[in-house]
Amino acid sequence: MTKQTIKLWWLMLAWSVIGMMVLSLIILSLIAGWLIYSKNRILPGVTIASQKFEYLTQDEALSKLREISQKTNRSIIVQDGDKKWELNWMEIGFNPDLVTTTQNAAEWGKTFPTLLSLVKLTNGNVEIPLIYTLDEKKLDEQINLIAQNIDSAALDPDVQVMEDRTINIVQGTFGRTLDQSELKRSIKSKLANLDTENVVLTKVKEDDRRVPEEILVKAKERAEKWLTKSVKLKLDDQEFEWKGEFVAGLVGARTVYDESKLAQASEVVAQSVSRPARDAVFTF
Repeated sequence: MTKQTIKLWWLMLAWSVIGMMVLSLIILSLIAGWLIYSKNRILPGVTIASQKFEYLTQDEALSKLREISQKTNRSIIVQDGDKKWELNWMEIGFNPDLVTTTQNAAEWGKTFPTLLSLVKLTNGNVEIPLIYTLDEKKLDEQINLIAQNIDSAALDPDVQVMEDRTINIVQGTFGRTLDQSELKRSIKSKLANLDTENVVLTKVKEDDRRVPEEILVKAKERAEKWLTKSVKLKLDDQEFEWKGEFVAGLVGARTVYDESKLAQASEVVAQSVSRPARDAVFTF
C-alpha cells in the first residue's frame, strides 16, 4: 500500500467520523427541540375518550375535555328488546375527574425514556383512561331494578291430577336471566369513554324448558294408566298405600317419574317409619 493510498484512506475515515458527528448533532438537536416543544404539551398519538389530544397543553386539553363532557348526554340508556331504561349520572354517582385525567395525559411519556414512548406510539394511539368516581352500590341497585323487569324463571313441564281425576299436562316455559356482571362492565366501558350516544344492549341467558307436544301426550298416557292402580309400601308392621291419582301425579313430563316429587313423597314415608334409637335393655 503506497503512502498516497494510506493518506487517502485516513482522509476518508476522518470525513466519515466528521459526517457521523454532524449527523448525530443534527439528530440530537432535533430531539432536543422536540423535547423543548413537547415539554408542556401532550405527546402525539395520545387520546382520551377516543378523542385526540396530541400537541395540546394541559390547560387546552382540560378545556377540550370539559367541552366534550358538557356536550355529552349525562345518562346511559340500557335497552332490552323494546324496553329501555335511562340511568342518570347522578343516580349512579358518576363523576369524571377531568383535571387528573388531562394531567395524566400531559405527563405520559415524560417520566420514562422518551424514545420508548415514541416506539410505543408508532404502533398506534395511546388511550389515557378517564379518571372517575362511581357509586358501585347505586349502580348495582339500578341494575337490580332492570333485572327485575327482565328475569323470568323457566318452569319444567308438569303432570297434574285434577279433582275429577283427569290428567292435565302443563307445558314448560321459556326463561330469561339478565347477565348483570356483563351489563355492569358495558356501562362502565361507556362511562370511561364518555359515550352516552349509543345504547347499552343487555346480554341475557336463556333457558327454554318447553318440550315437543308428542312428549307431553305420552306423559299423559303414562299418568292415566296409574289412575286405576295403586302402590303399597310395607315395612315390618307398617303399611302405606299410594292411590292411583297420587302415583299419577309423580309421573314426569320428560322422564318416567318426576325426581323431585318422588323424593318429597319418599321423605314423608321415611319420616313415618323413622324410629328413635334405644339402648339395649337386659332383664335378669
